[in-house]
Amino acid sequence: MNIRLHFFKDRKSNINIKHVYEFFDEDQFAYSQHERYIAFKYTNKELENRASFVFVKHNVVPDIYTLSSSFTNLNLFVEFPLIISDFYLNEILNIVHKFTKKFNLYYFHELNDDIEAFEKKEVFNKILDFRDKSVSVEEITKVRRRVLVDSEKLYEICAYQDKVGVLNEYFDGNLTVNPYIIMRNNITDEFRLSVKWEVGQPALFPKHIDFIHMFTEDSELPVVVPAKDVLDKIHRFLAILPDFVDETRILKPGTPTKKASRLQNKFKNNRIDEEEYETIPLVHVLDERNYYE
Repeated sequence: MNIRLHFFKDRKSNINIKHVYEFFDEDQFAYSQHERYIAFKYTNKELENRASFVFVKHNVVPDIYTLSSSFTNLNLFVEFPLIISDFYLNEILNIVHKFTKKFNLYYFHELNDDIEAFEKKEVFNKILDFRDKSVSVEEITKVRRRVLVDSEKLYEICAYQDKVGVLNEYFDGNLTVNPYIIMRNNITDEFRLSVKWEVGQPALFPKHIDFIHMFTEDSELPVVVPAKDVLDKIHRFLAILPDFVDETRILKPGTPTKKASRLQNKFKNNRIDEEEYETIPLVHVLDERNYYE
């Protein structure tokens, strides 16, 4: 289930389409040309968040002749999933906001009475309101198998995941920053988080983790153990990362790393049954709100 926002310009203004194309000349946009349309597909590699800006040859706006004649249809729309978290939606709308402001564009959606100026907060709330009224919690959780999580917690999870690339640059190869492993219990549907740790190597342990996937030199498969069991044992070797990653702990390179690795055999008896869990993408996790109940 996707949502589309169609773009219009004021009839009195001129836009160089070449400059519009240049807006999408970035690594996160992939160009593709087809018989009936051209698409610039946006992908956030860390979050796996996606949206498509599509140029079509002919009008695809429903009932366009009922709309204000003061605007010209660019035959361009952005399309993205309706059922995504607030963090993901906000990221996509940030791009749309930048795009509409750069070229002084307006937008139309079937929820509107007419073509309107793009105001990010208003559009954000309008889309969420539409989704929450048109899609039931049963459809989201049971049919589409999405997971609902506290909004503040989910924001922190997404923010960390989005910073993985930046953090890897920050540590300049001295430490590999691993993203969250998103898990769901196959029996209870409970949401859990883990992170990979190559035992004997420096590591980053982000906030909210429930488990740790421990990899050792003598095995290609991980031992998955409760994070509390591991962190309680190695807490004296850990340091708090700077404020920009709240409550994230780091096992630094050097002697403490080697000492911590010697404790690995103590954790193996506490392993969890991995078959009880499945790994899911972060895009399948949504904000939990009171009116879902």
